Amino acid sequence: MQLLLIRHGESVNNLVYRDSGGELDGLVADPQLTDLGQRQAAKLAAFFAAGRLPLPTVLYSSLMRRAVETAAPLADVLDMPVQGWIDLHEVAVDSDGPAGATQPDPGLPASQLKQLCPSLVVPEGADEAGWYHADFETPLVAWQRAQRVAQAIMLGPYDEDAVVAVVAHGWFCQYLLRSFTVHPPYEDGWLQSWWRMYNTSTILLEYPGHFPGEAADVQWVNRFDHLDDDELTV
Repeated sequence: MQLLLIRHGESVNNLVYRDSGGELDGLVADPQLTDLGQRQAAKLAAFFAAGRLPLPTVLYSSLMRRAVETAAPLADVLDMPVQGWIDLHEVAVDSDGPAGATQPDPGLPASQLKQLCPSLVVPEGADEAGWYHADFETPLVAWQRAQRVAQAIMLGPYDEDAVVAVVAHGWFCQYLLRSFTVHPPYEDGWLQSWWRMYNTSTILLEYPGHFPGEAADVQWVNRFDHLDDDELTV
């Protein structure tokens, strides 16, 4: 089985964070893609259509708006549904905008998510009240969530030729990669190091690994050759 991790396109928060030099005050809850982010997603979809990336046999997506907007053109060119998966959301720490929030944003109603991506399969737990109804997370809780997601994929009903594609987020993809390669973070969930992932870049893993006892083979990290140099954003 191959696992293809895809980071969403540039979001409004990515742009605000970069242009402000790292300030958090201007962040918004559940941001949409920028015009550049939409273009990045379209170019990634064209890369799939040209056969430059493994063709998914199943496509999952976080239900955060920026991920659904990234998955929509992929679903169009691949002519396949997008399976929404609540647990793929970004790490929900209290600094993840807007400033002063006491609870995480519940996310878009199911009907609005379907408008963004008509091929989205809305999962149980997502409705007109949104889909996130928990408290802020600690990094440790997010790491445990990533391990649950990885376990569900590893035990899923996929044959050896399956290509499982996941549209998710920068921080959460760090945890997924560590889950599949058995490289845990610190005991409190914080990361010792960070693999760079540009917006709409990909990570490809093969599971299980080639050699006996090997957890997974990492084929590439942060592949972004569908983008021009002036389209590279974090």
